[in-house]
Amino acid sequence: VSGDAEYDPALVFLAVDAKGRAVAVAQCWTSGFVKDLATAGPARGQGLGEALMLTVFAAFKARGLAHVDLKTSTIQSAAAVRLYRRLGMV
Repeated sequence: VSGDAEYDPALVFLAVDAKGRAVAVAQCWTSGFVKDLATAGPARGQGLGEALMLTVFAAFKARGLAHVDLKTSTIQSAAAVRLYRRLGMV
């Protein structure tokens, strides 16, 4: 991943628990693409995905990007699709 031309470590966002363990991550490409968004099972349902996506939106806005893209499965990731729609994504 770090060898990809669109990789920028400043576009990797983590949510950590009280013990400092990563429980959610958003990794993005410089083109405004969310490559990965994942939350560990026990941490799901706490709003971490939404918080990370709002952080992603702010980061891309600060870089002058007008939109954010991503790709997900509407069948395998129904909860993710609900999150993205709630955030105004189509």
